[in-house]
Amino acid sequence: MTTKADSKRRVVLPKAKPGEIYDVQELAEGQYLLVRRERPEPKAPPPSRRDCHRAMDEHPLRVAMSLPPGCPAPTPEGPVLGSPVSAHPGLRRGRCTGREAAVPS
Repeated sequence: MTTKADSKRRVVLPKAKPGEIYDVQELAEGQYLLVRRERPEPKAPPPSRRDCHRAMDEHPLRVAMSLPPGCPAPTPEGPVLGSPVSAHPGLRRGRCTGREAAVPS
């Protein structure tokens, strides 16, 4: 088969369908290989907001936290001794020594 490129360097393939994708590889000077690529399967639509909320209700987050031995456990009232978390010496250094858990008497 012979075909001719137009002024915009387009070539018409007689059996090509609109929207088809071709991989063009240059094998040697003046020799090209065209390979038709398969269309990807259409993606499933994203889940609806209702589906997301249902999934979150069915599988709530469970926070698991382990502390090193001697490190004070957090309380519902807040950090140990009422200090802000960032001021907790064990958290600043990334470890607890056990001295931070001492409660003033």
